[in-house]
Amino acid sequence: MKLAIAAGLPLLVGACSALPELDTAPGLTAAAKTTPATMAQPGPAVAYMGYRVQEPADWRSLNDAQREGGE
Repeated sequence: MKLAIAAGLPLLVGACSALPELDTAPGLTAAAKTTPATMAQPGPAVAYMGYRVQEPADWRSLNDAQREGGE
């Protein structure tokens, strides 16, 4: 119990202390207000081609059609 109090007391004192003033150096505020150098390029155009649901085809002919130099 004494160990918990000894470990928690610095945390409690640190949490209740006043915060220091923030540094408002001109170099830091100027860096935060800059505009981006260039605008981002648009993404690639993606075309969607729908398909019709149909019965499964013969897989051997599909493999042959995809093979390099297929029949």
